[in-house]
Amino acid sequence: MRLRTILSVVIALSCGYALASDMPWAKDYDSAKRMAKSGSKLIMLDFYADWCSYCKKLDQITFTDDDVVKLAKQVVPIRLNSEKGGSVLAEAHSVKALPTIVFVDADGEVWGEIIGYMPPKPYMKRMSGIIDVYKTYSDAMKTLARKPNDGRANAQIARVQAARGKLNEATAAINKMEAAKYKAKDAAKTFNAVGDGYKSANKFDEAIKYFIKANEAGKADDNVKERSYALSSIISYFRSKGDTKNAKKYGKELNGLKDGTKEYVDMAKRVVVG
Repeated sequence: MRLRTILSVVIALSCGYALASDMPWAKDYDSAKRMAKSGSKLIMLDFYADWCSYCKKLDQITFTDDDVVKLAKQVVPIRLNSEKGGSVLAEAHSVKALPTIVFVDADGEVWGEIIGYMPPKPYMKRMSGIIDVYKTYSDAMKTLARKPNDGRANAQIARVQAARGKLNEATAAINKMEAAKYKAKDAAKTFNAVGDGYKSANKFDEAIKYFIKANEAGKADDNVKERSYALSSIISYFRSKGDTKNAKKYGKELNGLKDGTKEYVDMAKRVVVG
């Protein structure tokens, strides 16, 4: 009996995908979309190919891990052969390496991806992060459906959309946050997040406006951590413009912060001295 069990495992491993059967795979994309919509979940698109050794490794090791299987119940996973039945979706999502895992909502909007093989723990960390961001967004949208001007929900939307590079949506949300006179601890964090979004898009003249607002919001609620980051970003901006006067001005302000973040304070000291 024991020999038969061992042989079964060996055969399953050689087949590549057999051991991933505990994953709650959807039968097809249409049913996956329906389940995602009804359950407010993301769809986990697992793009693979029969010849892909790392796809098999992902199935054999990561997708058989009990914790990964448990986490996968928070999404709707579906396997798609990128060269056969899933080729159209693979092209739509610009899949160029395998395995590629793409997380989309019921409308097909992308929320994150994992490219290449990952062992269970790092895979779970990345996947959990994507799920958490989507859940934050979904919960905030539900709140806004009832209370469109809710400051906290608009702050959450602004941070999520800024991180995703959706700057128009982030700006609209943060404007509503300001209109609601939202001044909680995460206000400074939200201004910094939108500033980072514009900085990532190389729109520095827009970014600086939000970093300055983050610093002011941080003053109001004594948020030293967010002020440290905002001030370091402001200093970097003025230094890039060759504006030594303003760089030193904000450098002195950062240098004077009690319990300011060390790496940013050290940078401020160099600016002030220089």
